[in-house]
Amino acid sequence: MFAKLFIFCSLFFLAGCGSPSSSQKYEIAIDPSWAPLNFQDRQNNVLGFVTELLTEVSKQEKISLSILNTNWDSLLEGLKGGKYQGVLTSLHPYNFNQDLYSFSESFLELGPVLIVPMQSSDASLEKMSEKAVGALSGSPEVLLLEKDPTILIHTYDTIPDALNDLVAGNIQAALLPSLTASAYVNHLYFRKLKVASKPLTEESLKLITLKGKSPQLIEKFNKALDHMKKNGDYEKLLTKWELSS
Repeated sequence: MFAKLFIFCSLFFLAGCGSPSSSQKYEIAIDPSWAPLNFQDRQNNVLGFVTELLTEVSKQEKISLSILNTNWDSLLEGLKGGKYQGVLTSLHPYNFNQDLYSFSESFLELGPVLIVPMQSSDASLEKMSEKAVGALSGSPEVLLLEKDPTILIHTYDTIPDALNDLVAGNIQAALLPSLTASAYVNHLYFRKLKVASKPLTEESLKLITLKGKSPQLIEKFNKALDHMKKNGDYEKLLTKWELSS
């Protein structure tokens, strides 16, 4: 309840951020469900994090930012139609996408991470040769593991099944999406398991604009994000919303 109330208040406040006399006003669209991603019960955490991040950007760069809730299947069409200037998305910056859109720096990493027992010194997939690694059946993590034929892949129907097997020593590591991993490691498996690697793919959330449109928005966003990372505010924000591993 607190998270939902905070998010509502933050969204209302965000629209009024920046210098009152500033002519730089931008509307940024998001899909609050973050489809096609599946954050499960982390959805509100991500929304709260994003809201505070944009609030800080608007304060630092003295610009006005408004958040618009939009269905995921119309996000890009609305951007092309000029309904708003930016979109928060997991769209990958492939070359053909870069021909159409400008991408900010990543502001939330989403790729899979390696989970190991607390006492383990293994910190990369390269260390998993001839070792057993768990992943969810049919997940992209299985495809990533299959790139190394020396890894012994164990698949599971549920995350607790995989992590319980890891705690029991039946496998040596597990590969899960970073936000899911942090949720389990910081709660149910606290002091039993740890996240041992950085995200192993480039999946992330970014701010995008139409190519050649609103270049200052991307520039100011990147500048503020870089400042927050250097002064520690970014990590504090991740920790506050329980998105840090």
